[in-house]
Amino acid sequence: MRGPHFARALCLALVGCGPTASSATDAGRAASVTPASEVVRGQVVATVDGVRVTREEIERVARDVGIAPADALRRIEEEIVLGALAERELGPDDAEASDATRRAAVQALIEARVEREVTPSTIPADAVEARRSRDAARFTRPERRRSTHALARVPQGEGEDAWAAAERWARRAQATVRAGDDPEASLRALALDDSERRAFRVVVEDLPAVSRDDEFVQEYLDPLFRAPALGLLEAPVRTQFGWHVVLLQEIVAPWSAPPEEVEAALREELCTEQRAARLDALVDTLRARTPVELDDARARALLQGIGDGPS
Repeated sequence: MRGPHFARALCLALVGCGPTASSATDAGRAASVTPASEVVRGQVVATVDGVRVTREEIERVARDVGIAPADALRRIEEEIVLGALAERELGPDDAEASDATRRAAVQALIEARVEREVTPSTIPADAVEARRSRDAARFTRPERRRSTHALARVPQGEGEDAWAAAERWARRAQATVRAGDDPEASLRALALDDSERRAFRVVVEDLPAVSRDDEFVQEYLDPLFRAPALGLLEAPVRTQFGWHVVLLQEIVAPWSAPPEEVEAALREELCTEQRAARLDALVDTLRARTPVELDDARARALLQGIGDGPS
């Protein structure tokens, strides 16, 4: 019945490395548990360390957090075992303590067991470099080029006569665009010219900015990136689609994030991951030695969403 590790979700809410970790506590922890001393209304699905968990609680957490009932029950169980440990180690031994007091005790426990031991500065340099190498694409962007082209599209299966006619058209169009005062306007006008019958169709398209490594037709990329400056390429380009008259519209310079910003971001990221792993391990240890009683029939009915289960 074990779902995803919601200790990780708790870690993101309670143990984040950033400055907003404490402010995210209440938003990240929608589950609250019923103390054993309170009167429990509704169907009890599970009892965890003496705390009864009802169907209504599970459904509320699932609805409020947007998770499946099985995961909501898992989250409630984790909060109970963390809260019990927090009360034993750091909080008042008071069964009637408020939810806010319990949350504060859990936060203090996590700070003592996890946050103080794992900080961005404790992340080993080799771990930072390994992540930097693995995720290098996140921090760099190669040069990209944006273009507009007029394509004499040769239908698949056409013979050399059609390809020769498309080439002749493209070379005439190239000269027309080069001679005009406004290359872009001249290029777009090519699609409107129906003065001759052709065995091919002419289309004009604006293409997005691409890099040399993008999944794009190489025969198009090569001359596009050889062009020394903006404007009409030196000659028409042949690809598998036909003949292109190409206007280079924009050159987007390459970019790299400052090394110190990359290191800071990676340390924060690795800190969050390592804190999450420590919290996972702590919760798993606590769950392994915590008595959990589950009403199988009610749990099955709830978690499968097939009715109210037995009374």
